[in-house]
Amino acid sequence: MAINTLTNNIKTAANTASSNSLNFNRIRRKTVHPPHILQLQYVKRSARALWQRTNYPPHRQNYNKATQELKLALKEFYREATDNQSKSLDSKDGSLWRKTRQITKETEKISPLKYDNQWLTSPNDKTEIFSKILESPFQPNDNEDNNTTLEVNNTLNQPLQLSPICKLFTPAEVRNTINRLSAKKAPGHDYITQPLLLQVPRRTIVLLTQIYNAMIRLSYFPSTWKHAHIVMIPKPNKIRTDPFNYRPISLLPLFSKIFDRLLLLRLLTHLESLLPNTRFGFRKMHSCPQQLHRIIHIILDTYEKKQICLGLFLDTDKAFDKVWHNDLLLKLKNHLPDTYYSLIQSFLRRRTYSVIYEGVQSQIRYISAGVPQGSILAPFLCLIYTHDIPTPKSDSLTAAQFADDIAVLSKGDTGEQVTTNLQNFVQEIEKWNKNGEQS
Repeated sequence: MAINTLTNNIKTAANTASSNSLNFNRIRRKTVHPPHILQLQYVKRSARALWQRTNYPPHRQNYNKATQELKLALKEFYREATDNQSKSLDSKDGSLWRKTRQITKETEKISPLKYDNQWLTSPNDKTEIFSKILESPFQPNDNEDNNTTLEVNNTLNQPLQLSPICKLFTPAEVRNTINRLSAKKAPGHDYITQPLLLQVPRRTIVLLTQIYNAMIRLSYFPSTWKHAHIVMIPKPNKIRTDPFNYRPISLLPLFSKIFDRLLLLRLLTHLESLLPNTRFGFRKMHSCPQQLHRIIHIILDTYEKKQICLGLFLDTDKAFDKVWHNDLLLKLKNHLPDTYYSLIQSFLRRRTYSVIYEGVQSQIRYISAGVPQGSILAPFLCLIYTHDIPTPKSDSLTAAQFADDIAVLSKGDTGEQVTTNLQNFVQEIEKWNKNGEQS
C-alpha cells in the first residue's frame, strides 16, 4: 500500500505539473548567452520592474520594445548556433551519423513472425509467442543427481541463526543513489524515471527511505518490484521472421534498482572476500583491460622463455538465466546475516515477467531460475554462484575469469605436457558441473 501510494502521488504530481516548468524526458543544459543578449535581458527586466512600479503607459511601451528586441536577438543567436553546429558535423568522427540518426530515428517495428508453420501478425500474437519462448530459458536445467538436490534442500530448510539488526538506510544515501543513476534508462511498468525523482521534495525521499528500511526489517522484497516488462530487440544480421532471433531487454521499476544499489554496498562487506583475485568483471578495480594485460603478460613471458603456451576459452551458455536459486542460496546462507539472507531469498522467489509491444502486454509468467536482468545485484550474485569453481593448483596453469567467461592458459616445455595439464583441469571443471554446482 505504501508503494502504491508513493507511486500514484508522484505520477499525479508529474501529470499536473506545467510542461513549461518541468521536463522529465531530458536534462536541460544551461545555455551560455553572449554579452549583448545578457544586456538586452537586463534592459527588459529593468523596464518591466519600472512599469510595474509606475503603471505608466510609456513605460509599458518601453517594456514591450525591450521584449521584442530580446526575442529577435535570441532568434538570431539560435539560428547562428544551429548553422555552426551543422557546419561542424563530420562523417569522420561520427557526428554527422549521430545527428542524422537522431533526426530520422523511428520506432522499430517487429516484422510478421513465423512459428510452427504459422504467421503471426497481430501485436497480441507476437507478445504471446515471445512470452512462451522466454519461459524455457527462465527454468532451471534438469538435475539428474537427486541426492544433490535433496541435500541442498535439506540444508536450506535448517533454521537460521539470528543476527543483530542490520544498519538501516538514511535519506542522504537514497538521494545520493538517485543522483548517480543514469537519466537515459527506460522505466519499468510504473513509468517512474530518474529525472522525475530528481524533482521530488525531501519528504518523498524520507517516505521512500522508510519503505526501504521496512524491507530490511521484514526481509521482504515487494512483489510489484519483482515484475519486469520485457522488450524484444532483433539480433543484428538475423532473419527477423524467426522469433528466436530476438534478444529480450528487461525493464524493472526504478525504485527496485535504487534499493539494489543500496543493498549491494552492504552485501559487499560480507561476500566480496569469497571472490578470488582471478575473477574480474562487475567488481571495483577489476576491469576487463586489467585481465587482458594479465593474460598477454603470461603469453609474452612464455614466448621469451621459448616455452609452449596453450589456451582454452570457455563460455557458459545462458549463465545468468540458468542460475539455480537453491544452490545460490546455499552458498549465501553461511556468509550473510539472517536478515540479508531472507531478503535475497525473497528477492529471487516468484519473480514474474510479461512481454510488451505496441501497448499490448502478454500474460504474466513466472521465472523459476536465473538472476534478474537489469538489476545491479544480478552480476554480483552470479559471481558468488560460481565463486567455488576449480582453480589451478599448479604454476604451469593460469585461470582468468571475466563474468561467465573463463580462459585457461597452460605453459610448459613440451606440447604433451601442456595438453595433459589443460585436459586434467578441464575434467575438474566438468566434475564441478556434474556435481550440481551449476545445475
